[in-house]
Amino acid sequence: MLTYILKQRPELLESIETREQKLLFPSETYVAMIKFLLKCFESEKLLSETDGGPSEFSSSVKTMCLLLDHAMAFEGSVELHACASRALVAIGSHAPQVIVPHYANKLPWLKQLLSHVDIDTRETAARLLGMASSGLPTTAASALINELVFSISDSRKIRFDYHYGAVCAMGYITADCISRTPPIPEVLLQSVLKCLVDVVNSENATLASIAMQALGHIGLRVPLPSIADDSTSADILVVLQEKLRKLLSGDDTKAIQKIAVSLGHVCMKETSPSHLSIAIDLVFSLCRSKVEDVLFAAGEALSFLWGTVPVTADTILKTNYTSLSMSSNYLMENMSTSLTNYNSDEMIEDSGSRANVRDAITKKLFDGLLYSHRKEERYAGTVWLLSLTMYCGHHATIQQMLAEIQVSCQSMSNFCTSELVTITIIIANYLLSLLTMHSIGYARTLSMWH
Repeated sequence: MLTYILKQRPELLESIETREQKLLFPSETYVAMIKFLLKCFESEKLLSETDGGPSEFSSSVKTMCLLLDHAMAFEGSVELHACASRALVAIGSHAPQVIVPHYANKLPWLKQLLSHVDIDTRETAARLLGMASSGLPTTAASALINELVFSISDSRKIRFDYHYGAVCAMGYITADCISRTPPIPEVLLQSVLKCLVDVVNSENATLASIAMQALGHIGLRVPLPSIADDSTSADILVVLQEKLRKLLSGDDTKAIQKIAVSLGHVCMKETSPSHLSIAIDLVFSLCRSKVEDVLFAAGEALSFLWGTVPVTADTILKTNYTSLSMSSNYLMENMSTSLTNYNSDEMIEDSGSRANVRDAITKKLFDGLLYSHRKEERYAGTVWLLSLTMYCGHHATIQQMLAEIQVSCQSMSNFCTSELVTITIIIANYLLSLLTMHSIGYARTLSMWH
């Protein structure tokens, strides 16, 4: 298919450094073409893995990158730019060895997209910058971060779109740089954290939420360090607690969702009891929200706080990940691997502080929300119980609670006419059946040895 397209438009093989070029196809044609080529790409990726033909596959990926670069011309439609940029991330998540060096050499081109009028394209460009930065030496990546911090430091001189994109990119790039050897200098990390904290404290809800998302992306890699100022230091969540509480009680639904999920991300590697307690308290402050999307975002945050969620930091940072609900194929997993994949040393976090988090969440749900006299609190408790059962159901504590979950759901069905109760019961039954079958298989194995 690519060969045919190149015969029609050989100009596609020309590398571009700006977005001033003429669009080679109508936007609608380009969108249809990209969607079809992505399906071809997925098939070819499978073939290259089974037939051992990586060189031809890499060549196709490089050509695809050039085609997508051309699709980002200024005269293209918003839909085309969003489609093409997401396609680049999709390809990059499967073929980073091709994508990373290609875009590590095109940073100015990528940075242009941070000020795109479309929010999805801005965020995808920020993700691409994070992926591309992994191909830079630490000094070059540090210089890129410094450039972003400097550009944000005087927000009066930059457009809102670029401000948003730069803050978003800072999170992705810093998250990549702190997970490499050697990491970025501590002084630069402090500069990033102070910059993001300032944005949360001083900007509107939209920018504050994207800054929290950036802090969350860093928190997926390491526990957030305290921000130091001369001889004093302060924990980030302590500094931001009151502002976050105010934002979460506001009416910007999208910002509230981002902030809620970011609290879960911030605590993914956290062990500080005080940090975890603040995060739990902030998430539970949403228990009277009447917006279902907000409740599900809070449910994701509680799942990250609980631990052993079925996604990794790389999945969140280096794919087109949007949420646990969109990426988790929980109920469709192969039964034989279900009870082993999520019990690896990598996923289990059974520190004392994490155990205390689980106790606090359990107590709040079963001793409070699920049996509250307030309808909205019961509904919030139901959503959050469903989230924990679905995303953390392979954790031993959840498995020990399955019978209690069933009883609670059956009791709630008397006064909470929600299909969420039914779904939770179905998942609990499914998990119990897995445990039973696993136990039978284990017993049979023991009997064979005896």
